[in-house]
Order: sequence, then C-alpha cells, then structure tokens
Amino acid sequence: MDCGCCALPLLLRCHPELVTGATLLHPRKTLSLLLRSDGRTLRRFCDKVPSQTMRGMLPALFGQVSDRQFIDVVVPLMSSSERADALSKIVCSLDTGAMLEVLNGALPGRLIVVLEAPAEALATIIAHVGPGRIGNVVVPLLQESEDLLRDKLVPLLGKIHKPENMAKIVDQVDASVLIALLRGVRAEALAEVVNGFSEEDFKPEGRVIQLLQALNSVPDLAEEKIVPLMEKGEPGKIVRMVQGIPAEKLLAVLSSTEAEGVLRLLENTNADFAVRLFQLPLDSVIASMAGGLSDVLVDRHIAELVKHSTDTLQAGLAQADDVLARGLQARGADPSGGYKFGDLTRGLLSMGQESLEKGKELVELHSKPLQEGWEALQKDMAIKTENLTETLQQHVDEHMQKVHLSLGENAALLKEGLASSKKRLSSFSCRNNTAYQKGLQEEEVF
Repeated sequence: MDCGCCALPLLLRCHPELVTGATLLHPRKTLSLLLRSDGRTLRRFCDKVPSQTMRGMLPALFGQVSDRQFIDVVVPLMSSSERADALSKIVCSLDTGAMLEVLNGALPGRLIVVLEAPAEALATIIAHVGPGRIGNVVVPLLQESEDLLRDKLVPLLGKIHKPENMAKIVDQVDASVLIALLRGVRAEALAEVVNGFSEEDFKPEGRVIQLLQALNSVPDLAEEKIVPLMEKGEPGKIVRMVQGIPAEKLLAVLSSTEAEGVLRLLENTNADFAVRLFQLPLDSVIASMAGGLSDVLVDRHIAELVKHSTDTLQAGLAQADDVLARGLQARGADPSGGYKFGDLTRGLLSMGQESLEKGKELVELHSKPLQEGWEALQKDMAIKTENLTETLQQHVDEHMQKVHLSLGENAALLKEGLASSKKRLSSFSCRNNTAYQKGLQEEEVF
C-alpha cells in the first residue's frame, strides 16, 4: 500500500497528463489539485477514467472553469474517495461542453451530494438527455439547497424503476416545474407516481410530458394544485387521472376547483368514474364541484355510500360503453364519428351472436374429447372382457381336467373292486359246489 509521502510522486508517474503544458499554464489550479487532494484518492479516480478521456478533459477543465469554481467545486469533487466510482462514470458519460456548464454553475458541495445517488441511475439519465438540456436543468438543480438534494433528489433517483423515463422528463420539461415538484412532494410519493406510468406516457405526445410542459406557462398551478395532489393523493388514482384526461382539460379543472375537493373526490369515488366526470364539459365539472359534491364527501358514511355507488355505476357504464362500441363496429362506422341511434341494439345483437358462437365452439371443443373418451372406454371394456373370458375358460379347462383325472382314478378303483368281488364270488361258488357234491356222496352211502 502507498504511504502518504510517496502517493503524489506515484500519482504523477502513473498519470503524467496531470502536469502537461496545458495544465501548467494554470499553476494555481494545478497546485490546488495536487496539494489539496489525497494522492491515493486522486489516483483511484484517474485510474478509472480512460487516458484518452483524461487528456481531452483536463485542458478544458483547467482552462475554462473559473479559479473559484475549480477550487471550491472541482478539487473537493476529485478528492472525495466515496464519490470516485460515481464521478468516473459521470465523466465518461458527459461531453466536455455539458461538463463545463455543470462545473461552472454548481454551488460548492452540491455535486458531492448528488453523487450519493446510484451511479447507474445518474449515468443512464445523463446518457439519455440531450447535451443542451444538461445545463438548462441540472445547473438550476445544483443551485438548490443541499438538504433538498439529499432528502428529495437522491432518494427519488434511488426509487425510480426506469431512470430512462426520468431522463425523458429532464429532457423535455423546464427546471422550474421539476424543482417545484421536488420541493413540495415526498420522494417516495413522487417515485410511486412516476413508476405508475407506462412508456407511452413519457413520449413527447404522452400525457405526462404534455401535463408537465403545460405547467410551464402556469408555474403557480404546479405548486398550488399538482403538488398537493401528488403529495396526498393515492398514486394509482393520480396516474389514472393524468392518463385519462387531456392536460389542458385537467389544468382547466384544477385551476377552477380546490385541490382538497379534488383529493376528496379521488379518495371517495371510483377512479374511472372520476375520470368520466372530468371528461364532461368544463362548466358541468365546475358546477358539480361547486355544487357541493366534494363537500358532502367529508362525511364518512356518505363517502362510503358514494364510493360503493360509483363502483357499481362505473361497472355498468363500462359495460354500456362496450355494447355501444360493438354496435358502432357492427355498423362499420369510424369510432371518431360518434354513436347513433340503433348502436345499442346492434351491440346487444353482436354480443349475443358472439356468445352463441362461443357456445358452439365450446360444444365442439368438448364433444370431441368426450367422443374420444367414450371410444377409449369401450375399447378398454372390450379388452377387459376378452381377458376375463380367457381367464374363465382357462379355469374351466383346468377344472375339467381335474374332473376327468378324478373320474379315471375312480373307474380304475371300481374295476379293481369288481374284479376282486367276482373272484371272491367264484371262490365261494366253487366251495359250495364241492360241499354239495360231497353231501350227495355221503347221502348215497347211507
């Protein structure tokens, strides 16, 4: 490891571009950088930046940044061991002109605070922002307080899911609007709203960009109406409102109503129903709000009843919209031409026909598996019946063989018994005949 006394010579040996003719033309800056910086920290930063980038950056850095800004901003920045990694990524992403704008416009200490944000998020935003926009947006931000940057900007950049979407905002919206939102809205709430929008919303014609650009001409409205809505409103409903209502119409409604009333309306009604309400003619919307709609929602029981009612009503309206759209489609009309008498009936007939077709498809879909299952069952039963018949026949044959064998054995025994009986009868008959003859002889003698 380098010791403190030899860190500076080792730094100059590894990075001679720090003491070239272009840098030595500004001795005060050169000495301030070398003497006020820790050699090891400065070498760590220089090691991470390609030599070609360093050779192109240093002459401009020494020649076009004022002495005061160089000493108060550049030297502490390059001497911060905790920010070396993040700073090296930012330097590689920024073009020289944008870097000079930032360094000449930043207040002391601000860049060090901003570099506490995730380096990848910062690099992504810088890479997606046009060169001319860096100075217009980043410099005003770097003139805000360190507390605002540390408590709002840094957490916001850490919570944004897609930094490229934040870059699109920076690239297309005035700094005054962004600063107003940062000052008035918690980083967590602002991040939830930004994360809730889709990619389409950040395109030049997207609802987010259209709304923020429209606020350029009415900056007070951002602070008085948009900030309270984003700070206190439910993020999902805020997103739905911005997506569903054109920017000019939304700002016209907000400028004519109280923010608290809009918040109560969003909190206690179905979000899609609230969007439908705001899509009515401006006079009708203002009349509804001024007529006490938001005031009655202060009562908790009424608010719960209204919430349930608008959920049910919105579901019915959505179904009606679908039926009308089907009818318009069945008529072959352009959707932008509006609805006509009879579209509702056409839509109902179209949906009924579609239901019948789906039912037929389901029957056809399920009839084939049922037929196949029945055929498989019959085949299986035939196989099992055949197997059972063969098994029974085999058992019958075996039993008959045993019966035949048993009958043969019994016949042999019977035959032997008959032969023995016949033999005994013949012997008995012979003895009787002999006795009889003997008796006759004896009788003749007497």
